[in-house]
Amino acid sequence: QEVIRSLLAWSEAWSAQDVQAYLSHYSSNYQPDDGLSLEEWRAQRSRRLNRPSWISVDLEDFQVTTTGPDTVQVKLIQEYRADTYRDRTLKSMNLVREDGQWRIFLERSLGFVE
Repeated sequence: QEVIRSLLAWSEAWSAQDVQAYLSHYSSNYQPDDGLSLEEWRAQRSRRLNRPSWISVDLEDFQVTTTGPDTVQVKLIQEYRADTYRDRTLKSMNLVREDGQWRIFLERSLGFVE
């Protein structure tokens, strides 16, 4: 499915620490957590992608729900590993179709999983 392919490409860009490709998967209307502006969030993500010497992000257990003509919600398990940190979380991601591409506009962690 197209949405899953888009999320896998996002995780591959993240794993490759390709900041430009990673950020291209986010909507211009992305709503960051923590009260950050989109510009502040982009700068923070750039620093966080470049800090570790390596990153590996794997996604599994996709549950896709259509929420509108050009929007979906995806729940998935994300396994993040780097040289300094690792976690496995349940995430909720809302995507919107913009210019023929599925882009993330809302992303929330729903907690750690074993």
